[in-house]
Amino acid sequence: MTQHHPDPDRQDDGPDGPDRPADTGPDATPADASIAPPREAPTPGVPWRLALFLGLTMVVVIFAVQNTQDVVLEFLGWSWRLPLVIVVTITVVVSVILDEVLGGIIKRRQRRRRLEREELKRLREQR
Repeated sequence: MTQHHPDPDRQDDGPDGPDRPADTGPDATPADASIAPPREAPTPGVPWRLALFLGLTMVVVIFAVQNTQDVVLEFLGWSWRLPLVIVVTITVVVSVILDEVLGGIIKRRQRRRRLEREELKRLREQR
């Protein structure tokens, strides 16, 4: 059973066999020096993004369990009584949405200005 290796000059003899060069006979030529060394295999384990996500999820769950007391919100004469975790969650969600929207607007303006500068430069070079 042959497995794919990053180094094309190597092959696997099977699950119990060692890796060996493909050409080992008396007429074998040395491997081309321009071939890059094989890449390291990814390390086994949990990917860091998954670990970060799980860690943050645990923090949020602990926060939610520990902050169930009600708080009173007042705005323009209206009054609401909500659990603290709901207030904080709504605040975080609104903040993320505003950040994405405003960040998109800023990036669009920067891109438009950059394109205008490049167009102006191109027109000046044509003169």
